Amino acid sequence: DRFFNNILMLRSGLSLYDGAIQPVFMDGNVFTKGTTFSRHEKNPTVQPDFDPAITLVQRPDGWYLEFKINPAWGRDKPWSVIDSKKLGLALTPKLPFEKPDGTPYRLDKDYFGHKRNAVNCFPGPFASPNQENLSLKVWPRSGL
Repeated sequence: DRFFNNILMLRSGLSLYDGAIQPVFMDGNVFTKGTTFSRHEKNPTVQPDFDPAITLVQRPDGWYLEFKINPAWGRDKPWSVIDSKKLGLALTPKLPFEKPDGTPYRLDKDYFGHKRNAVNCFPGPFASPNQENLSLKVWPRSGL
């Protein structure tokens, strides 16, 4: 398993991997209030008092993910774009992670398709948030 450049929120964490038998790879993850990091984590950002106050809100036009971030996460250390080289080789076939057409992965776009900063990629699924309080429409209104 591989975990790179994630923001962990709420009662989650990676400490359950401490006793993993198979190799696990972790680097550059952010751990907020109520989350735990693993001994395998190479370079964690740990903020045990930071409450992201995450909520999912339904509005007439869709669903919004609302939460707080710390803009310093994008400034305090370099974050690299995740690519096939960083992911390494898959355990069983000992082959690189690649797209169906055989080209290497380069995860240089965020959830919305916005280009990530190639020199210092902000952790998490959203590129370069420029404010502390985010309200992001993540799903359109359902016809249900």
